[in-house]
Amino acid sequence: MQHIADSYDLSREFNSNIIPVNILDAITYRAEAWSTVTETTIKNCWRKTGILPPNNETPTVDELNIDTIESEINNLQSSIDSLGLEKPMLAEQYTNIDEEIEAENINDEEIVSLVNRSPLKEEDEIEELVIRPTVSVKSALDSLQVLSDFLSNPPTEFTYDRSILFKIRSLKSNLSAYSISKKKQTSIDNFIRNC
Repeated sequence: MQHIADSYDLSREFNSNIIPVNILDAITYRAEAWSTVTETTIKNCWRKTGILPPNNETPTVDELNIDTIESEINNLQSSIDSLGLEKPMLAEQYTNIDEEIEAENINDEEIVSLVNRSPLKEEDEIEELVIRPTVSVKSALDSLQVLSDFLSNPPTEFTYDRSILFKIRSLKSNLSAYSISKKKQTSIDNFIRNC
């Protein structure tokens, strides 16, 4: 890597052509430079940041204070419980989630067979795909007007929160403003061409 940098400096100094470096060369140079970095250099850099302890060895989980670990798990469990979830995960499960996952090695043939198999079998549950029609802005405005009219003069036995009527009218106003902003006036020339 130093050779490349020196060549570049010399080329600039003598105004000669700089040899272009493509991406593959750059990756190769970077890999060669990285391979010269020793483990000691990396450890010293991390130690300099203050992240690693001053001694040469990082403590393992077995060396850590078991009471501290249990205390942290209890704190985590308290946090999970405070979420008020219906079926919360236990803190112990959360901290050991990677151990519960079973990695399955499959070969190319098994992948191809999984991809090529029939997408649905009879025993598979099939959810019906409900395609809802697109509602036009005009239809939505008409529906809001009907609802507003109904709530303005409801049957005597029907009660509701009057603030809902205000919200419906506000929504209708916003939708009307949206509708007007999306309308585009056509020039007479375009109108005649499209007829």
